[in-house]
Amino acid sequence: LVASGSACAACSSGFYKSSWSRDQCSPVPANSVSSDDRSTFWCNAGFENQGSTACASCAAGYYKIATGPDACSACTDNSVSSSQKTTCLCNAGYGLVGDSCEQCSAGFYKAAVNRSSCSPCPDNSVASDDRTTFYCNAGYGLVASGSACAACSSGFYQSSSSRDQCSPVPANSVSSDDRSTFWCNAGFENQGSTACASCAAGYYKIA
Repeated sequence: LVASGSACAACSSGFYKSSWSRDQCSPVPANSVSSDDRSTFWCNAGFENQGSTACASCAAGYYKIATGPDACSACTDNSVSSSQKTTCLCNAGYGLVGDSCEQCSAGFYKAAVNRSSCSPCPDNSVASDDRTTFYCNAGYGLVASGSACAACSSGFYQSSSSRDQCSPVPANSVSSDDRSTFWCNAGFENQGSTACASCAAGYYKIA
């Protein structure tokens, strides 16, 4: 009803009226817009109708992708709702495949929570068991950027699959051919897998 009370006018954008009456149009609640026919309000993406009078943010683990009358939907397995609750994000270690989140295959990984697919591990590395990162093979160390694995240089080694950089060999040793360990020089023997000690009196090592 217009202010003069003599006629009826269509509700303006941002206003609505849901029933026959002589009332004026009402403003839509926060986080909503008026429907196309101005007979109700539609909650924005990430929000759902609460008691027909307000719009509430979707609960954690739920989302709503577009403005409209729909209720929030549950995220699929292995995903969480975005902070705006407008979509779902695949957990780390899971990549988007169609509309679902599936664990990365062997040789693939995903470190972040997002809607991306899994990435192939770089050369000379394997995916972690949970597929959230990659580990450089023994004999290879993580480069400074953290994005690739490079063979250890002479005088350096890496004994296990890890994300560490190559370690310098201890005194009186050289790196093995495959850089996965160190070899003590002639006259020295391994001491606790971390050092080379001179052979005791009465003992020798020729090579």
